[in-house]
Amino acid sequence: MKRFFGIFILLNFIITNLSFAYEDEIKKHLKNDFKLTTYRTIYVRDTFVEETLPKNLKIKDNTNIKNSTYTESLILKVYPKTFHTTKKDINEGEYIDFILAEDFIYKNKQYKKGSSIKARIENINQNGVYGLPSELVVGNFTFADNTKPEGEINIRGADRSLWIYPISSLSSLIIYKSGVIFMPIRGGHAKLKPNKIYEIKVY
Repeated sequence: MKRFFGIFILLNFIITNLSFAYEDEIKKHLKNDFKLTTYRTIYVRDTFVEETLPKNLKIKDNTNIKNSTYTESLILKVYPKTFHTTKKDINEGEYIDFILAEDFIYKNKQYKKGSSIKARIENINQNGVYGLPSELVVGNFTFADNTKPEGEINIRGADRSLWIYPISSLSSLIIYKSGVIFMPIRGGHAKLKPNKIYEIKVY
């Protein structure tokens, strides 16, 4: 241990002396009257425009012009003809029928309230243990004239995991691994209800 401290003190002494020597060497190369030079920013004003243009000329402000490439989304409102749920026999790729809940204009065409529109079941995630809900994605909406407004509906069942996970964790803290008794509880099924209007953003 003494040897270690001895080496540490010796290195510290050498580094300190080298620093002072380097500083002295720099001072030798500097002039005695050496001064730091400061620079001041000078702003030049261009008065050409002010002197040549009429005093009453007003320059139009274009800062509030909207980007012409921006496209506002439309809202397609529909409801299913019949009740559907992930609990029963619906499969990915199947088509189901919807009804327009209000008039809809798309690509210069008007579709009246009450018109039929088909949609395809794009994805189904079944419910799971610990209250995880099922998920249903419906898309590929198609009118009778084969017009396809792009948009989809995403529906989730009841998410029971919001209360099952905390209770399960608390139960396991009190009694070791007792939280597993909540594992069989599954989340709710996703449902498409005829008495509910679903809104789809269409671009």
